[in-house]
Amino acid sequence: APWGTMQQRRGAAMPIVMLGIGQMPSDPNGNDSWDKKLAWENKTWQLEADNDPATMAYFATYAQELDKGSGSFGAFKGVIIRLGYEFDGGWNPFGNLNAMSKMPGNYIQAWRNIAKTMRANDPKHVIKGFCWNPTDGNVQIDQFAYYPGDDFVDYIGFDEYDFGYNGDYKVSAEQPTQAQQDAAWKNMELPRINRFADLSRAHGSKPIIVGEWGLWQLNDKSHPS
Repeated sequence: APWGTMQQRRGAAMPIVMLGIGQMPSDPNGNDSWDKKLAWENKTWQLEADNDPATMAYFATYAQELDKGSGSFGAFKGVIIRLGYEFDGGWNPFGNLNAMSKMPGNYIQAWRNIAKTMRANDPKHVIKGFCWNPTDGNVQIDQFAYYPGDDFVDYIGFDEYDFGYNGDYKVSAEQPTQAQQDAAWKNMELPRINRFADLSRAHGSKPIIVGEWGLWQLNDKSHPS
């Protein structure tokens, strides 16, 4: 809500904010076993792909609340919906796509149904677009096979962290040398960015959004930077 209030107050200086939301409602059985969680996810993907009214009502309500500026929302002038962010990673409840059936078809149809539902429930056009935002590298799946289509994606997003999986950065309490930083940019960061630049060009130069970026901690054995 404070962001909506700030957006109204600042006007053109802050025209659009981005809201990240899951691509399915929260699992009501949070304490279930892993197998049951996956079964729930698989069923929910199918319901969304089938445009099930009860499931899609969550997204309709979300759009209506944005439109009215009520509930937990401030009076937003404009938002970009970052839908199902990092869908290619298993840390999100909508991100176990490698274990789901009828993929990528169900994912793509679910995205399209959600986008159409939210747009239909936003008569004030507070929603200015949808951002398709995987991670910066292939975690589980062929990300680009899950692109929902140009009519349903307004922005291509990715998340880019200064994070050395490939050994460019070592675990150390010291800042990386300039040579290490240069190698990480050349070998790790720039190739990831260029993948998405190429994807944008292939789809009519869709605008690119960096949905997340940041630096990881020194001396962190799992996240050397």
